Amino acid sequence: MHQTQQQLSQEMKDCIAACYACAQICNQCSDSMIGLPGAQAEMMQRCIRLCRECADICLQSAAWMSRVSELSERICQLCADVCNLCAEECARHAQHHALCGPCGQECRRCADACRRMAMAKAA
Repeated sequence: MHQTQQQLSQEMKDCIAACYACAQICNQCSDSMIGLPGAQAEMMQRCIRLCRECADICLQSAAWMSRVSELSERICQLCADVCNLCAEECARHAQHHALCGPCGQECRRCADACRRMAMAKAA
């Protein structure tokens, strides 16, 4: 029998919140980069893609944790990996794009929460 919403651990609730916050800023960051002129758009292409992919995996991770999926450990580990990639790419562009710095910080926070969640589920 699966746990109910009331039985989610505080650690799981915190990780779900971190995933939603990360998805929100990643979507905001990528949307603000779309339509940049010429060379700027090319330079930001990977960052836009990673932000969008990060938002997607964060939302999926939150959904799986919310329903206490037996696979939440695996998706949380993948989410942590994607968040780290996104954070690294955003760090490269922080001086060129106002949202990349905050986005990278939120990605790192989410990666840490997801890694803790994955380890807790594995134990």
